[in-house]
Parts: sequence; C-alpha cells; structure tokens
Amino acid sequence: MSRFLIVGLGNPGKRYQNTRHNLGFMVLDVQAKKMNRCFSEGPGAYHWMRSEINDSEVVFIKPMTYMNRSGVAVADVRLRLNVSTDKCLVLLDDLALPLGQLRLRAKGSDGGHKGLGSVMNYLHSQYIPRLRMGIGHNDEKQTIRYVLSPFFRQNEWIVKQMVEQAVQTIDNFVVFGIHQTMNIVNASN
Repeated sequence: MSRFLIVGLGNPGKRYQNTRHNLGFMVLDVQAKKMNRCFSEGPGAYHWMRSEINDSEVVFIKPMTYMNRSGVAVADVRLRLNVSTDKCLVLLDDLALPLGQLRLRAKGSDGGHKGLGSVMNYLHSQYIPRLRMGIGHNDEKQTIRYVLSPFFRQNEWIVKQMVEQAVQTIDNFVVFGIHQTMNIVNASN
C-alpha cells in the first residue's frame, strides 16, 4: 500500500483561523469534513488525520509550529512514516497568483513563501510537489497585514470554489500522481 503525506500550511490559533495565510489549513478542514474525519494532536508539533484514498494510506497534517517553522513538523512526520518527498503535497497560499487560481508544481523554489522554504530546508529538497493557491495582492507595503487578514466578504465564493478544487486536487494527486494531476490543474487555470 502506498503512503502519501498531505501538508496544509498555516498558523495555529483563533487569531489566524480564517486568514489568507491559513488557506492550507482551510483546505484540510474541508477534506476532513468530506471524509467524515477529524484532526487530532500528533506525537509531534502538528495535528494529523489518517485516511485512505483509492487503497492508499493518506496522512494529512497541519503543522502547529507557525508558518515559518513548518518544516520541523513535516520532517518529523515524513521520517516517522517513511514517506518519499515525491509522495508529499504541500498546500499553500500564493500572493503572486490571482485570487482563485491554482498552480501545481512537482519542484521549484519557495517563491519567497517562508512556510514552503522551511519545508524545503528541513527536507533538503526542491523536489516537493506543491499546490499554490492564489490569494492575489495589490499593495507591496502591506504584505504581512494582507496575508494575516481574512478574505474580503465579496470574495468568499471564489475562495470556496478554490478550496473545493484543491480538495479534488488532493484526490487526483493520490490516484493519478503528480504529472497527470498537473495537466488537469494547470490546464484549467
């Protein structure tokens, strides 16, 4: 049986709960609801949930280390479960993409995202599949305030659609693999 690790990036606590930077957590919360499961505290600094998709074991984690230290939790789980980096998928927000747009990549740089940078640093690899989810941005000076604030009410339907697409992308990643799923996701965006 294959084993996959799906990582949603975000920050713990009510203060950050519905912020743009917690988009990875939001996707995993919808995934959990869809699977009728819930997250529990892991043996490390993360919350986790185990399930199956198409006869593969899938472990979902939400690092509780805060965004900039996400790699600590991801490395712990990856080592504990012996999951190869090509079977890991990191879900993260992206300022450079328009709101609602998804981009799936098999490898690459962190693009300035501190959470992804931490994961890459702790896993010692750029070959980590990642699903970037566009949150848009219009003011370079207010980046921190922007990512740590909630989505605008008028954009909630776009966010909901994007989250649903991300959940479908997780299923496709496990069933079809990274390259076929990249064709599906990137062709539709």
